[in-house]
Amino acid sequence: MNRPKMLEKPAPIYDFDFSEIPDHIRVSFNNGTTAVYDLRTVQPHPLVLKNIEIMKETKQNIKQGYVNQPKIRRREK
Repeated sequence: MNRPKMLEKPAPIYDFDFSEIPDHIRVSFNNGTTAVYDLRTVQPHPLVLKNIEIMKETKQNIKQGYVNQPKIRRREK
C-alpha cells in the first residue's frame, strides 16, 4: 500500500488549563494533508445524571429520626 508517512512532531492541543494530556493532536503527513485526532472521554448516561439530581433533592427533604412524634404536653402555669 502507498500510505503517506507521518511527519515527526505532532502538535498537541490543550482545551483547558487543567488538562494533563492533550485533548486533540494535529498530525501532518508528507503528502500535505493534516488530520486532527480527538481524545474520547466516556460520559455518563443522561439518566444517571438525572438520578443523581433526584437523590440530592430527596436527601435535603428527608427528615432524620421518627417524623410522627406526638407533641410534648406541658402543664400550664
